[in-house]
Amino acid sequence: NMERNVFHMRKMYHAELTRWQRTQENIEDETNGTVDEESIFHAIVARNTKSKPEDEEPIKSKPHPDGIIHICSLWGCHPSEVIMVGDSANDDITAANRAGCGGAVLLTQPGGTRLDTDSGFAVGGSEEEMRERTPSLIVESLLELRDCLKAV
Repeated sequence: NMERNVFHMRKMYHAELTRWQRTQENIEDETNGTVDEESIFHAIVARNTKSKPEDEEPIKSKPHPDGIIHICSLWGCHPSEVIMVGDSANDDITAANRAGCGGAVLLTQPGGTRLDTDSGFAVGGSEEEMRERTPSLIVESLLELRDCLKAV
């Protein structure tokens, strides 16, 4: 199941990544290596990922912030130092805001159509719950996100 999810996730973002790479001659990361799928998808948390092999229970799924906190611990950073990009306000943006991410970016389809393929958790209407689902930015592509980051 995890392998299937990773396959679909990589396939889903492959076209976007390819388009992004074509727009720049030389995208380099901090180690002067070219950014590619392998470096972007280095740390993956799936529904059955455990923090430690000896743990009995897996990390709680989004909208719980545990997966983001786990990845940040692997990367040696604080959630406030990362930007979470996701396609679901109910799951991804809520998890990002609960974790305290530096940014919570909602990726929509062209034209602004929201996928919101949420996990089925009940969506509340309290002010706090609506605030948790509010992204800091909404973009239609990773190229648009890149342009926003360049403008800052």
